[in-house]
Amino acid sequence: MTYRAAVVAGRLATARGSAFTAEDRLRRDVIERLMCDLHVDLGELCAAHDCDADHFAAELSKLDALANDGLVERVGYKINVPERARPFVRTVCAVFDAYISDDDTRFSRAS
Repeated sequence: MTYRAAVVAGRLATARGSAFTAEDRLRRDVIERLMCDLHVDLGELCAAHDCDADHFAAELSKLDALANDGLVERVGYKINVPERARPFVRTVCAVFDAYISDDDTRFSRAS
């Protein structure tokens, strides 16, 4: 009904943007640091977002599997993507993406 009322009134009938939660902003910052710098200190970043680094306990255990494959190095809450693993940084970042489930089939977008 809101859509129709906006059209009838001659306004745009779309909503713009998304509401981000504090969790979204925290995860965005983790992913951004990994993508841009190839490393992140979760302890430092979580402190800046007023939460405990143990917040990412499940993600850290998933990273250990990637560490076995050489895609990531982890010492405590410090995460580093080695230069040789740069092509796989999106795989590392996906661990922190709350909107990707383990059951999702992921394909690279090439268009």
